[in-house]
Parts: sequence; C-alpha cells; structure tokens
Amino acid sequence: MNHKLRIFVFSEKAYCLACYIKTSYVKKNPRTSVNITVKCRALPELFEEKSLSELCGDCFRNLEDMIFISATGIAVRGIAAHLVHKAKDPAVVVIDEGGRHCISLLSGHLGGANDLTLELADMIGAEAVITTASDIRRCFSIDLFAMSNRLRLSDFQKARALEARVLSGKKIRLYSELPLSAFSLLPNAAEGEWLPSECFPEAEIIIAFHKSLMKRAMTGGQLFLLARRIYVGIGSRKGVGVEEVGEAVIKCLCETDIMEASLAAICSIDIKREEKGICETAKEMGLPYLTFSSEELRSVEGYFHDSDFVRNTVGVSNVCERAACRGAGQGSSLIMPKRICKNVTVALALDLRPVAASI
Repeated sequence: MNHKLRIFVFSEKAYCLACYIKTSYVKKNPRTSVNITVKCRALPELFEEKSLSELCGDCFRNLEDMIFISATGIAVRGIAAHLVHKAKDPAVVVIDEGGRHCISLLSGHLGGANDLTLELADMIGAEAVITTASDIRRCFSIDLFAMSNRLRLSDFQKARALEARVLSGKKIRLYSELPLSAFSLLPNAAEGEWLPSECFPEAEIIIAFHKSLMKRAMTGGQLFLLARRIYVGIGSRKGVGVEEVGEAVIKCLCETDIMEASLAAICSIDIKREEKGICETAKEMGLPYLTFSSEELRSVEGYFHDSDFVRNTVGVSNVCERAACRGAGQGSSLIMPKRICKNVTVALALDLRPVAASI
C-alpha cells in the first residue's frame, strides 16, 4: 500500500525545508506520495485558502501522515478537533523551521510517528524528540510489538494496563501459537515470560489465530493478539463464481477453526489473475490477491499433492498448496493441505517469518 505524507508550512523558510524533505524522502521511499501545503501569504501563488482545521480533517479521513514545520501549538490546534483513537489517528510530527528538533506528536507507535521522527531527524540532521514512556525507559511496548508483528489487539485498555505493569518493573506472561522465531521486538527476560501450552490459563497475553483460543482468552479475561499470518491458496476451474469460491474458503476456515480475520492474502497462479470468482472473493474479504508464475510455484520446496492433470493444464503439479506456501514465504507451514470443494481447491499456509524478512 502506498504511503501518503503531507507537509504543512507557514513561512518561506519552512517551505524551503519542506522541499528538501520532500525530495529526500521520495528518493528514499519512492512509493510515498508527499504533498506540501502552504499557509503563508508571503507565497501567494502557493497559498491554500482552506482553513488548517479543514485540511487536517482531510488528512485524518484520507489517512495521510502529517509533518508540521512550525510551532507545536499550531499543530495541536490544527489536529485537536479530529482526534479519534490511537489505533486510527495518523502520525503527526512537528519540526521547528530551523530544523533543530523533530518531535513525535501523535500516534508514536501504531501510527508510526516515532519511526517517521527518527527517519526525518536523520535526514535533516535534527535531534529526535520522542516522549512515549516505553521508548524513554526502553521497555517492551505491547502496541508496538503488535504493529511490528502483524498482530491485532483485542482490547486497548487491557494492553494499557499490562504496559503499566511492565513500566512498574513487573513481568508479563505470554503464550503464542507461533514460535518465538516468527517475531521481532520480543520482550526481554526481565519483561516477559513465554509459557508452554499447558500453562495457557496463567498467560496474560495470548497470540493465536484459532477461534477456540480466542474464545478461551476472552472468557479468561486475557489480552488476545490476533496473528494475521494465514495465506489462502486457491485453484479453480475457469469461470467459477464468487459464491462458490467464497463458500469454499469459509468452509475450510470452519473445518480448521481458523479465524477469517487472521487471513493475510489470497494466492493463486498468474493465469488466474483475472479470474472473477477469485478476484471478487479477495475484494469482498478485504484481502490482497497475489499471483505467481508456474516457475515460481515449482520452485517452492516441500511435499505437495501432485496432479498430472493440473501439471499438464497449467505447468505445475499443484496450485493451491504451492501458492499458499509461496505467499507465506520461505519456511512457511502448510497447516491445511488441499481441500477439494466442487470446482475449487483450497489450502492454508502459515507465515513463520519475522516481519522484517517478509516480502
């Protein structure tokens, strides 16, 4: 997904700095759209007539991260009416027009303002100012851990209470369906204790993708972190309808007790790139649709259920299993082998890569 960034400036000096940031940032992050909004009448040809509050509202609705090259108070007044929640608000960073300080103002963890602040400070030679408690004390942050590892928080209030325990020097206990090697930014030994499955009731944080574990966590009052790590591989006959594809996927999720919200993408072979039934299913489920060539699928290592008919038709012996594993990446685990549902085949694979290694 393309990243959108808007820079607000209020003086000619700030505009010069904004132009430098835009050029440097886009060069480093070519998929980012960077726009400069001028609220300085000394630059009449660039001056934006809409009010600052209206412009900030547009950014909140369009999920545009914001950089204010101004006094902090200007930024606070601009965004104040639009604040919703730490899980929804965009990143807001403030830089003084002299480029001496770069301040993470809003959505430091989940919105990525802390990372953006560090990147910008390094870019312009400024001092980064980050005030989130876990960063100041260098303690484990649950929301940052969740964001960095594609985990969805079930309850922000519970997460906040557990973070308060860490900040007060107490240890939290965690249980995960995924191996520790699948994560980045793990708590250190003084902050967290990882429990085996038999100690599930004693854990305060549960990381999983099965419905039954989510229900147990909710019943036990534990914080549930949903792992969005499941890739769906699909093969189908030509012209199969969206209802049949969707029903096949849901049926397989029910059979395996896997939550629909844990799905990361739908995958298939490239000759199915325009297959309406699969495309529409991915769209309805809000998932990316990834396709791979027969050569890419043949290169996937592992044991798969081969079919001479499929090999002779599309050039690879199995589409759904190989596509699921190719999407989930190297070292993935095939957690549901091929299921035949009328004219559709479905397989599920679990991505075990740390996020930094993901494609």
